[in-house]
Amino acid sequence: MNKLQNPEPDEFIYQVPSWEGKGYEREIKVHPNLSLCITDIEFHHDLLKKITEWDHPVQFKVTPSGKSLDEYGG
Repeated sequence: MNKLQNPEPDEFIYQVPSWEGKGYEREIKVHPNLSLCITDIEFHHDLLKKITEWDHPVQFKVTPSGKSLDEYGG
């Protein structure tokens, strides 16, 4: 994804390349140990995205539409 310039120091926006799909991912650092990530992306094709393990005691994901699978079946 392409990182877009953002005037907020603790906020990052990444744009999906047009050849891959459309949309963005927005990450907001709420606290030094707390981030909020909002994703509004539609890919042209199925995509396998490998994410490294995070060192956080609590994580959750909400998918209001579309389909998302992970190694735990969710």
